Amino acid sequence: MRDHVPHAAVRSTTWSRYVTHAAVAVAAAALSLLLIRSTSSDAPPGLPADADTARPTAAPVAALMAERQQVTMAAAPARGPVLRGSDTDFDWGTITAGGPLKHTFVLHNDGDKPLQIRKAKPNRSCAVVEFDHVIRPGGTGIFKVVIGTHALKPGRVRVAVDLETNERRGYGMLVLNGKVVAASAGNPPPPALLPATLLPIR
Repeated sequence: MRDHVPHAAVRSTTWSRYVTHAAVAVAAAALSLLLIRSTSSDAPPGLPADADTARPTAAPVAALMAERQQVTMAAAPARGPVLRGSDTDFDWGTITAGGPLKHTFVLHNDGDKPLQIRKAKPNRSCAVVEFDHVIRPGGTGIFKVVIGTHALKPGRVRVAVDLETNERRGYGMLVLNGKVVAASAGNPPPPALLPATLLPIR
C-alpha cells in the first residue's frame, strides 16, 4: 500500500528546488560581472575597456630606437678635414714666353673639421702662390698661382705645387701644364712680369 504524500508537501519541495536554481544563476551572473569589471580596470585611464592597450608601448619603442641611433652616431669616427679641388690639373693651352700666367684654383673642404693648408711649395722658382690658409667645414677657399713664363723654355711645361695639410693623408698637389713658344718678331711676348705683380709666398 502506497504512502499518501500531501499535495502541499510536493509543492513545497518543488519551490525549494526553484529557489536553489535561481540563487545559483544569480551568483554566476554576479561572478561574471565581477570578472568583466576586473578586466576593464586594466585599460589605461581615459580609454575604453576594449581600446587597443598596445598603443602606449609605441613611445618606449621610439625612445629605444633613438637611443640606438645615438649610440651608432657616437661610435662612428669623425671624418676630419677632407681636401677636394674642383680643377687640380689646369691646362693653359699654348702661350708665348715672356708674360705672366695666372690661374686660381678652387679648393673644397668636404670634412667636418677646419682644413689647414700649412705649406705650399712650387717645383719652379718662377711660380709664386697666394691662398686661404684655413677652409671651414663644407666651405671653399681659393689658391692663386702666378708663373713668370719668361723663365720657361719653349716646349711642353709642367708646374706642380705641393701642399702640406692637416688632413689624414697630409698632402695634396696642384698642377699647371701647357705649351710655351718662344717670342719672335711675328709673335711678340706679352707685357713683362714686373716684381710688383708677384704675389707673396706664405
